[in-house]
Amino acid sequence: MWDAICRARKRVGHWASQHQTLLVGTGVVVACSAGAYYMVRRVVNEAENMTKDIQRQIAEQQRLGVHLRRTEEECKAAFLRFLPSMKTRIYKQLDLEHIVESLKVLDKNEKDTRDMLWDDAKLIGFTRLYASVYAYCSLQVLLHCELLIMGRETFDKAAAHANELDGKEDDIEDAKDTLTRQHQFLSSTMDYFFTTGLPKLIEAVEVHIHGNAELHSWRVHEKRQVQADELHALLGELHVAPQWSVEQWQLFLIFPETPAAIVEPSSASAKPWLNELRDILDRCHHFLHRHLLFMSCMAYMHSPFLLQALQDATNSAFERMTTRLVASLFHIPQKQDVPLAKIIPQLKSEAANLFKPQLQDELWDDLTKRDSLQHLTTSIFAPNAASIPSTWV
Repeated sequence: MWDAICRARKRVGHWASQHQTLLVGTGVVVACSAGAYYMVRRVVNEAENMTKDIQRQIAEQQRLGVHLRRTEEECKAAFLRFLPSMKTRIYKQLDLEHIVESLKVLDKNEKDTRDMLWDDAKLIGFTRLYASVYAYCSLQVLLHCELLIMGRETFDKAAAHANELDGKEDDIEDAKDTLTRQHQFLSSTMDYFFTTGLPKLIEAVEVHIHGNAELHSWRVHEKRQVQADELHALLGELHVAPQWSVEQWQLFLIFPETPAAIVEPSSASAKPWLNELRDILDRCHHFLHRHLLFMSCMAYMHSPFLLQALQDATNSAFERMTTRLVASLFHIPQKQDVPLAKIIPQLKSEAANLFKPQLQDELWDDLTKRDSLQHLTTSIFAPNAASIPSTWV
């Protein structure tokens, strides 16, 4: 038996020595095949993991897009609810109708009084027009900031609770608490805007317009020929919003952080949101530096998105207003000039157009599609993301 085993070993060794090249080649092929298999398997696994990550990111982007569109719809609905109240307050503080009625019943022989009333109508007409444009844009941007702050928390909570199976009672209580805080947050900020911020904005516009020497030189009984380019130049001079700083805008939008402006107990639970809103409005550079560290586009690091959004909105609304106003006065090609007395009623009509329900969709879409508002949305809602799904596509 042992001899048979020894002979077999010798035969195997002899065969192996004669076929050494074949054995080495076969070993190399087997080793390479095994290495290639494991390499391919690793690549396939990485590709599968990458595909899963991409699918997860796509699903997250879709969920984020749906939430942002819902937030946008809520923002528009809130804006439309507050718009009539804003119109009432502007019209009450800048009562042009009373002057118009006085002019209608005034005796024609009272020339001095008539000139004085026309001058008042001129100043109030321009003031109301610009105050309406700026207030319209301010309320829109302010509500965007507030609804995005609240929407982001709702989105984060929904993501955190997505994998939880219990705690439904806690979720109900948390939802009630969130609704209470949202109500307090909106109530306190809107109360300040309408009772303090809006009057301050109107006053700032009023001071600028009343101090314009060119406008003061336009007297109704003298200025019987106003050309289109002349009116266009005056409208540009009166456009004061681009000169306002972030600090000045903040006075119009939210109460200052001072001992005299301590948050009331009823809104104490909303104080974190109020502080964040104040941070956005009052310290843009600090806000951006803290929240945009991971953005790929570092050019926006020191860019005050809030100021850009406000100025872009007011400039857009101003251009639209100017175009409509000039077109309504000089719609006849042969018409080279119009009297100032005809311009003043048109100022009243143009201001009213901002509040017409049938024009709100057009005005809203024109302002919200601006890139500056999209950048502001990103900085608030997804500060660590390079971009977020557009809500206006």
